[in-house]
Amino acid sequence: MWPNDGGGRARDPASTQAVVANTTIATSPHHEATGNADSSDTGRRVGSATTVRWGDFHLEWAQPYLDAAGDWPMAGTQAWFDLPDTDARKWAAVVSAASHHVLRVETAQEAQRDASHAVSAAADWTAIGQHIRSRNEFYACRPWLKRVSA
Repeated sequence: MWPNDGGGRARDPASTQAVVANTTIATSPHHEATGNADSSDTGRRVGSATTVRWGDFHLEWAQPYLDAAGDWPMAGTQAWFDLPDTDARKWAAVVSAASHHVLRVETAQEAQRDASHAVSAAADWTAIGQHIRSRNEFYACRPWLKRVSA
């Protein structure tokens, strides 16, 4: 749910802004992606080929907002809900949660890459594929040799 305007009405997400220690964070669903070969890729597609880099995100973008806010409650806790939407600590908690999510995605990507390399190195997949193809061709030419369950 997007922050409300104080009167219970949800603000337009395209124009939502949070003030964090005299720094304005403009949030927009149409943000510009940087550093990607495909500038139309905003990283929203789950499972896309976009590489997530926590270090760059956290150190270059998130950390200044977190430092400016000081201490904050964890996002989603009652203490967090009790803070007004304009409180820098509330937005720092959201930025911190986002940073943790980016870290988890990067870690999962590294684990998937490592598993892929391990599977690739586990066998001579070219030889296995050639063996399977050869066996299938052998039995295709000799249907009477096909095994039948008893």
